[in-house]
Amino acid sequence: MNKVEMLREQLGLTRAELARKAEINYMTLWLIEREPDYKTSYETADKICSVLEQPLETVFPDYKRKSPYPTSGST
Repeated sequence: MNKVEMLREQLGLTRAELARKAEINYMTLWLIEREPDYKTSYETADKICSVLEQPLETVFPDYKRKSPYPTSGST
């Protein structure tokens, strides 16, 4: 079980629910969870992490966030 699958299950989401909420293709999510060598795009990884409420670099260590999370004082 990889990190995405583990976090998804902890939130009680099915693969279809996560794919819909992240606005990604179900098969893309299936590949991410099932194929250890599958490399997804930064955008897709970021969408998944947003739904999972996890930092990008925690779930996908090959990626670093391009900009920091907004702070409460920023506009």
